[in-house]
Amino acid sequence: MEERKLNEKESLELIAQMIQNSKKNLQVGRGNQFILWGWIGAITSLAVMCMQMWTNNPMWNWLWFAIPVIGWPMMMWQMKKEEKPVVTFTDKVLRSVWLSIGGIGMTGLTLMAIYAKNMMLMLPGACILMAIGTFITGAVLNDRKTKTSAFSTLFVIMMASCHIAFTKEEFIWYHIVFALGFIGILVVPGYHLNKEAKKHVQGA
Repeated sequence: MEERKLNEKESLELIAQMIQNSKKNLQVGRGNQFILWGWIGAITSLAVMCMQMWTNNPMWNWLWFAIPVIGWPMMMWQMKKEEKPVVTFTDKVLRSVWLSIGGIGMTGLTLMAIYAKNMMLMLPGACILMAIGTFITGAVLNDRKTKTSAFSTLFVIMMASCHIAFTKEEFIWYHIVFALGFIGILVVPGYHLNKEAKKHVQGA
């Protein structure tokens, strides 16, 4: 039997329903993952800064690897205890985007920084990748505030980074800038997505 083709109105309604389903799923756990990774990144950035100030030892930059070491087990534990939602096509798209960013993108940046023997090179690239991932999430979910938070924060970070680099300010300020970057790009959108998804569930 030949499948019936959807007309324009039905197609738009299907897309809208997929977006709403994904927003509901974010309430179940996806928004919390933004918050988790954002706070781990911000705290790690400040920890590296403090240890370098106290010891004047650049070896403390290896502490950046605490982000995946702590983040992955905590995310797995978080996902296990949460309700398992129905996985939609948009969920699969977002999962692929973030796996690409977290796996391929961050691995490439880390190897580049290690090869150059300068872990600070990793920070601007990491913020760009995170902002792209958050912007795509906002675009897929049709959420303007998520997109705005990602790229407005990235713009401020890039401007601050250029100022620090060209005025030869203390590089220790980088850590404060990027701690704020983790918060603006991941934490703030995470809380916002949870809030919006909660409204969706209550209004359902």
